[in-house]
Amino acid sequence: YTENEVTKTTTYDITVSAPKITITATSSGISTSYGDGTFTQSGVTFSYKQWMKSTNFIQAKASQNPSLKNTTPISGVIKSITVVTGAGKTARAVTVKGGTTSSSLSTITAPSTDMTMVFDFGSNEYPYFELNTPGKACYFDKIVIEYREAAAVATPSISGEESFLTSTEVSIACATEGATVYYTTDGTDPKASDTKLTYSAPFTVNADGTTTVKAYAVKGGDESAVAEKTFTKITPLTVAQ
Repeated sequence: YTENEVTKTTTYDITVSAPKITITATSSGISTSYGDGTFTQSGVTFSYKQWMKSTNFIQAKASQNPSLKNTTPISGVIKSITVVTGAGKTARAVTVKGGTTSSSLSTITAPSTDMTMVFDFGSNEYPYFELNTPGKACYFDKIVIEYREAAAVATPSISGEESFLTSTEVSIACATEGATVYYTTDGTDPKASDTKLTYSAPFTVNADGTTTVKAYAVKGGDESAVAEKTFTKITPLTVAQ
C-alpha cells in the first residue's frame, strides 16, 4: 500500500502594536510644586503649564490652554491620545487639538468625560497636539500618545489653482528621491484603480464642476499615504443688460 503524506498548516495571528509615548508622574522634569517646564521623552520634547507631580499622578491646574503640548513633532502621525484620571480622583473634562504644525491646530472630537478618555485622531495626519484643561483642575494617572511611524516614502503634494475660470495647471511633487508617483483625476483611490496614471509632468484640468486629484508615491516595496486635492471650475456670473 502507499502511505499518503499529510501536510499540516498552522496559522498564527500576529498583532503588531503601534508605538506609544506614556507620560506619567515619573516623567523627568516635572516638579513637585506647580510650575511650567519642558521634558523630552522618546525623542519628543513636551511643554507643560502649571503641573506638579504627586506620589502617583500629575496635578494640572484649571484653565491652562494648553496644559500640555509637544514642541517637536512626533516621529510619524498621532493615532490617538488616551487620558487616564488618577486613582481615587474625579474625572474632569479635557480637550485635545491636533495639527500639521504647532500653530495650526484643529479640535479632535471629545469623548464623554470618564476616568479613561480616548481621543481618536482618525484619518488626520497630525504630528502635533495640545491638551487643554478648560474647566477644573485635572489629575492624570497617565497620558498615552499612540502614533504611526513615518512612512518610508513621503506623501506627494498636489498644487494648482483650486478655483479657476478656464483651466488650471496641476503639479505633483514627492520629497522622496527616486519615487514614482501615480494619480487619478476622477476621485478614485489610485492604489485600487486600474486606470491610474504615472505622473511625469504638470497637466491641465479644465472640466466643468469639480475635479478631485488623488496621488500616492512608490519606491521599492514602500508606498506613501494618498494625497488629495479638489479643483473647481467657476462659472462666471452674467449681468443682465
